[in-house]
Order: sequence, then structure tokens, then C-alpha cells
Amino acid sequence: MPQTLNIKGETFYLLDADEYRRLSGGELPALPVADDAGNVRALEYARASLVRKIAAGMEAKGWSQAELARQAGLPKETINRLMTGKNTPNRATLAKIDKALAARPRSR
Repeated sequence: MPQTLNIKGETFYLLDADEYRRLSGGELPALPVADDAGNVRALEYARASLVRKIAAGMEAKGWSQAELARQAGLPKETINRLMTGKNTPNRATLAKIDKALAARPRSR
């Protein structure tokens, strides 16, 4: 059982780094490997590149996937599916994410 901390009435769980990475989706997706002619699959490359850019924006703000979802007004599951490469966002979703990452954080 993980250790807990209570701060200002909220409970926080302490996890070791490996468990945190496992639960948070782990490392960034690898960019696809080029074939012998130097070509990569465009959709796979675009997805991985997009996730890497979003992850960099989240890291710069110190946000988790849950915080990005809250700031963008999107379900947490939507962000998780995007960050794990299960889905590609539509224009409206991407616009909300971009706006959230570009804006100052909303207060809780």
C-alpha cells in the first residue's frame, strides 16, 4: 500500500517513480523508424510528434493529464487516449488543448 500525505484536507499518494510512469502512460511514444528509402509512415509520425509536443507543454506547466483535461475542458479519458496513441484528436479537441497550454492556468 502506498504512503499517503494529507495536505490542507486533501489526501495525496506517494508512489515510486516506476509505478508512477506505469500509471501515467510511461515514456513518450517513439518516433517511427524510417524504411530503407528514409520514409516514415505519416500518420504514425504525426501522432507521436503531436503527443511529444503536448507532453512538452504539460511538462513546462507542471501539469498531469488530469490537469490538462481540466484546463482544456475535456474528459480525462480523451487526454489519456491521445497521449497513449489510441486516438488522434479532431480539430476542436486540438484547439482546446492548444488554448489551454497557451493560456495562464484557470484557478480551481
